[in-house]
Amino acid sequence: MKRVIEGVICIILVLFLGCAEEKTGPGNIAGGNYRGDGTFFDKGPRARVDRYLLKLGDLDFSRKTTRTFKVTGLPEVRFTLGFTLRGLPPLKSVGNDKMECNRANVSVLLKTKEGKEVLNCIAPFHEWTWSGSMNGTERFVYLRGDPGQAGASGFTPREGEEYLLTIGVEPLPGSAKVVSASFEMTGGGSKVP
Repeated sequence: MKRVIEGVICIILVLFLGCAEEKTGPGNIAGGNYRGDGTFFDKGPRARVDRYLLKLGDLDFSRKTTRTFKVTGLPEVRFTLGFTLRGLPPLKSVGNDKMECNRANVSVLLKTKEGKEVLNCIAPFHEWTWSGSMNGTERFVYLRGDPGQAGASGFTPREGEEYLLTIGVEPLPGSAKVVSASFEMTGGGSKVP
C-alpha cells in the first residue's frame, strides 16, 4: 500500500506541478534525442527559462587547457554557452568580482561534423558578461551578442546535427584567485522566443 501511495504522489507531482526533470547522458536517451558528451537535463515544458541544460564538466583556469566535446541531438532552441562559477562572495551591487578571479583568454570554437564554423570567439574572461542574483554566490558567464555574429556565445542548433565544440583556456597573470568553473550550455523555456 505504501508503494501505491508513493506512486500516486509522484504522478500528481509530475502532472500538476511540472516537477519532472529528465536527465540523459552518453548512451542514455530516455529524456530526448541528445547523444554526446556531458549530461543533458530537460526541466520539462513548464520551465520558463533555461529548460535545457547541458553540463560539460569543470575547466581549470589555473593552467592552459583545451578540450573538445561532441554534441548531437540538441533541440532546436537558442542555446548560450558559458560557465557557472560557484563559491564567490555574495553579489551586493554592480561590482568588479569578474576582474578578481579566473583571469584568462577563453576561446570557443563550434563546428558541424562537416567542418562548417558555427561559432568562433575569443575574449579575455573579464570581458564576458557576468550575471547573477543579488546576494548570490554563483555567476553565469557568457559572451553577449547576436547569434551567429562574431563574439557571441549563443547559437541555435539544427535538429539531428552533430557538432564539435572546442574550448580553450589560457591563463593570464593577475588573478587574485581561481575558482571552479563548470562549462555549460543552457536554452529554451516557455518565456524564451
